[in-house]
Amino acid sequence: MDPEVQEILIRFDGLASPDRRAVYRQILSQFNLDEWRDVRDQLDRVSFHKDILSAVPLEIAAQITKYLDLSELHVFQRVSKDWHSLLTSSLIRAAVFRRYTGYNYDSVTAGSSDEFSAFARRRVRLERGQPLWKICDPAYLPLPKPWNATSLDYCNGRYAWIDGTTIVVHSLHSNMTQYFCTQNRDPLMEVRLSENVIAATTPRGFFMASGRSIALAFIGIMTSEGDYVLYWDLNTRAARTINIATHLGYMALNSEARSLTTVHLEERNYYNACVQPQHSPAKRAHLQVTKYLVDESATFGRSSSYTLELPAIVDATGHVEIRYPDTSPKFSDRMGLFSVRPREGSPSALSSMVTVAYDPRTDQVDLHVLQPEHTPFYPLCMTSVDHNILYYIKNDNGKPQIWISNPDATSPHRPSKCMNPQLPREATSRVYSHATGFALHGDREFILMIDENGLKVWCFDEAIHIDDYSCVETF
Repeated sequence: MDPEVQEILIRFDGLASPDRRAVYRQILSQFNLDEWRDVRDQLDRVSFHKDILSAVPLEIAAQITKYLDLSELHVFQRVSKDWHSLLTSSLIRAAVFRRYTGYNYDSVTAGSSDEFSAFARRRVRLERGQPLWKICDPAYLPLPKPWNATSLDYCNGRYAWIDGTTIVVHSLHSNMTQYFCTQNRDPLMEVRLSENVIAATTPRGFFMASGRSIALAFIGIMTSEGDYVLYWDLNTRAARTINIATHLGYMALNSEARSLTTVHLEERNYYNACVQPQHSPAKRAHLQVTKYLVDESATFGRSSSYTLELPAIVDATGHVEIRYPDTSPKFSDRMGLFSVRPREGSPSALSSMVTVAYDPRTDQVDLHVLQPEHTPFYPLCMTSVDHNILYYIKNDNGKPQIWISNPDATSPHRPSKCMNPQLPREATSRVYSHATGFALHGDREFILMIDENGLKVWCFDEAIHIDDYSCVETF
């Protein structure tokens, strides 16, 4: 470099900011067109972005990653070595794990990166509807009769149904089947399944329960008169009541947290007071969530409450109403349903739906909105499988298909292309041929679907071995 040019650069580098600005502005004013083109080419090579993620403290980076999903975290690890080191740190993984599961990362996975990676892969598969394998020959499974689909229940890899006077329980983990009945072979009605308890009721109103390791693993509850909940403690065998607001929309019991969560529809009237109607204008409606804790004497007391605003995409000109109790048994009482009907005189006769599901691990209530274009087939066939993930059967241009609702995703609704329900194309939005035997159940491990063609099972957990099944289709 010419010594004179070198001297100019050294003197320019030593100038204060105002003087530097004055110098380069004077130089720019003397450029001709060819020199401006060269400046433009140089500017194209300059990056004006700054990597702030790797520059901020780790605690602040953990707060930023709350707005990223698992697939984005996986992709961003490839940006640089700094990003990979940051996004795979134990603090970031603990924050992500707690957000999705409600558990502490260290206590569950003992700091194992392999365990976290397995969890992340399973969660992404659930979000995308990409199972690992499917039992393709239902002859290897004991099958409930199609008309018993509404009495089918599922929990933690086991499904149960009623066959006359017998409860049949099959474990997908062990491929073993158990049978339960009352001493007098009473006919049974509804059946409910938890991790430790199998429960059913008889036409006479008797309650039957069978289980192991019973602490507070199950409590029989029901609503009566619309303003209180009856519950029965399996340990003390005592029934008690808890007063609640009228027009209950949904309730869920958390045995680990020893709590009861209720969801009511509330309306803000013109005096800014809240009332609990059975239906309300959408622009004044919201959901009130109340949590009750049980003490050592098995008595519930009001703990806390908060408000859930309905998503903005709900039609503000319509009316929100509770779809209860006729629809709740179809989902084994694990989901609540609210309809958003258009106002009178509206050209559209279709209504939107808001489903409510409680996640006991995160102790949160999840909301899913199904617009008319996402409305599932009738009878309704849907299940909440994980935090903010809902599987449902949609009318996809006349073809019943499994779709996934995930409000946290960029596309809240997406089809599961790897899960074929194998249902015939219908001319209307109702599956007439499957109207009495049509159900969808599942969780993070398995998704089950029953119809008149039999039972279909998809597995999402790579830790589950499939050696016990003779006919398996892998993906």
